[in-house]
Amino acid sequence: MGNMSYCRFQNTLHDLRDCYEALQSGETLSRDEHSAMEMLVEICDRISGEFGMDHSVEMRNNMNLDDGSLPDDQFAAFCKFEDACEEGGFRPQEFHIAKGELTAMGYDGVDLYEVLTKLAEKPSIKTYVENGTITNRDDLESVLHLPGKTFQVKKSL
Repeated sequence: MGNMSYCRFQNTLHDLRDCYEALQSGETLSRDEHSAMEMLVEICDRISGEFGMDHSVEMRNNMNLDDGSLPDDQFAAFCKFEDACEEGGFRPQEFHIAKGELTAMGYDGVDLYEVLTKLAEKPSIKTYVENGTITNRDDLESVLHLPGKTFQVKKSL
């Protein structure tokens, strides 16, 4: 039975929270459920972009940052961040939690987008920032500057 117009948002909010908790817990989804989840995330993204508040307004504005609203150096840093997201298979909107955490650590402007670029290149570190494992600039900077693992293949004779 469909939601009645006077309570559809309340009922849907409850269901969305349930879906969110299932995703957070890593619940295994069937192929059909996974497909529905992707469509749900897409529609939530659209709703947030069109009707959301706070960070959603910023994300909408970020869609057209070449309008001169950012200084050239900050815009260039944002473009590098977008490129890193594309290469990693992410959308810039997926970094709003990390962006908030970085802002709380004191990052802003060019520095903010440069660190976001590094997080797009090292998504495991992004997770540590978002879940509160890394909470200060010094710790984050030390982790970001660690060299990546390199593997050598030995040739058989």
